[in-house]
Amino acid sequence: MPHAARPTVTLHDVAAAAGVSVSTASRVLGGSTRKVAPEYEARVLAAATALKYTVDAPARAMRRAGDSIPKKAG
Repeated sequence: MPHAARPTVTLHDVAAAAGVSVSTASRVLGGSTRKVAPEYEARVLAAATALKYTVDAPARAMRRAGDSIPKKAG
């Protein structure tokens, strides 16, 4: 018998639980080179752990692929 699917935890959920912006949560969880205050980083990591957040690899790949498509001049 299949088990019940667990609810999807989004980056927005993690940011809200940590009390930070989605951008800050993204920087922490995405390994950005931009600096984040240590207290915010700790809050984001704790929230991600508590919520059992996992990165959606296909969504991340789509986002990165979209960044690499050159725009038409015009």
